Amino acid sequence: MTDRHTLVLEIDPSSLRAMAQAGSRTIVAKHCGDRKLVVAWLAWEPSARDTVVWEESYGLFAAGTAQDGVALRLLAVVDHAIDGALYPFSGSGFGRPQLRANIPPGHYEIQNDAPFALTFGLVQAAAINGRLRRSPMHAVGVGPGNPVDFAPMTTISVWTEGGVEIGSIVRVPPYATTITFHAARRVERCLYDPDGRRFVPAVRRRSLESERRPRPPLEWARRTPTTCMALRKRGKSCLGKLVSTSSRWRNSATTAAAAPALR
Repeated sequence: MTDRHTLVLEIDPSSLRAMAQAGSRTIVAKHCGDRKLVVAWLAWEPSARDTVVWEESYGLFAAGTAQDGVALRLLAVVDHAIDGALYPFSGSGFGRPQLRANIPPGHYEIQNDAPFALTFGLVQAAAINGRLRRSPMHAVGVGPGNPVDFAPMTTISVWTEGGVEIGSIVRVPPYATTITFHAARRVERCLYDPDGRRFVPAVRRRSLESERRPRPPLEWARRTPTTCMALRKRGKSCLGKLVSTSSRWRNSATTAAAAPALR
C-alpha cells in the first residue's frame, strides 16, 4: 500500500483578491536532488481553501528539450512504473521494464536508446479539490546511449507566482515554503501570511500571531495594611503581585527589585 499525503492551503479574502488581480497561481514543486531540473508539478488558480491529495506512486515520461519557463512537450508516458527496474526508450516509446539486481528498491532507471538527447523524469498524479491531474515532477536531460536513475523524494515547495503553467521548468523562489512528508506527517495545513507573502504551517502561524499580539501593561497590585501586618508576623514578604491590566493575561512573577515600596 502506497503512502497518501494531504496538503491544505487556506488564503484570507483580502490576499485572495490581491492574487486574482495580479494573476498569481499556487505552485507546488517536488524536490528532486542534484542535477535535475525543477518542474511545476502542480499549478492552479487559488481559492479560499484548496486541498491537494496524492499517493507516492510514480510513472515515467520522455520529452523534448527542456527550456526555462516553458512546459515540457511529452513524447511518451508510463502511468505506473515498477521500481527496481530499467525502462529502455527507443525514441518513439518505452520498452518493457527489465528488473535489475543493481537497481535498489524505490529507484527507477531509464536508458536513452534514441540517437539524440532527450529529457526524462517521473510523473505523479494528484487530486486538487477532487480534480485528478498527472504531470511531471522533475526532469533531466540525457544524451544518447546513457542511463539515468530517479529516486523520488517526499519534500515539496509551495508558493504563489504569476504566469506559471503546470509541467513547466521553474526556479523555486526564496519565499517558498518547504514541507517534508513522512510517516508522522501525512497531513499539513498551511495558512497564507500576507506580511511574508508565503504559506506558513498552521501551528507556526498561530505562534507568530501570538508573538505579534500586543500585551497589555502590567501593574503591581497593592495589599492592605492589615494583610501586610499579618504577612510580616509570619516572616513573609509584603510585596504586591504583578498582574495584567487585562483579565486575558496573568503574570504571577514577584520580582522584588521591580516592586514599588508599599506603605
